[in-house]
Amino acid sequence: MSVIEDGRKLMQDFLAPELRAISVRVEALEKKVDEVDGRAEKRHVVALAKIDDVDRRTDKRHAEILGIIGDLERRTDKRFAEVLGTIGDLERRTDKRFEHVDKHFEQMDKRFEQMDKRFEQMDKHIDARFDQLLSAIGTIADYNALRDRVARLETGDRPHQ
Repeated sequence: MSVIEDGRKLMQDFLAPELRAISVRVEALEKKVDEVDGRAEKRHVVALAKIDDVDRRTDKRHAEILGIIGDLERRTDKRFAEVLGTIGDLERRTDKRFEHVDKHFEQMDKRFEQMDKRFEQMDKHIDARFDQLLSAIGTIADYNALRDRVARLETGDRPHQ
């Protein structure tokens, strides 16, 4: 058994230091992997914190923007209501003005109707006066003709027939 023991001893003498060296190297590598893993974990935690901070700021900004939009909508609605009120007021005032103008035109129409009636009355009166004037002229012509006849009779002239 000495060959087996010698083989064993040879393997222990030769392989053991190599295995120990490999073991030391593996342990060093595991240590480095653990260090890298720890740094990666720290970076991951920092990255997650930054992402959470960005999310929080984004949510806050989003809420602010929604508030601004809501405020703008309220102000726009208020202005729109004011404009509609102003338009309604202008329409009412315009309607009143048109009613006033319509009443004024109605009054003018009545005045024109009264004037037309007065002109018709004046026309009738003028026609009657014209007829009276013609009658008077005819009467005066008759008087003049009589006067001329009387004057001729008095002078002894005979009328020419």
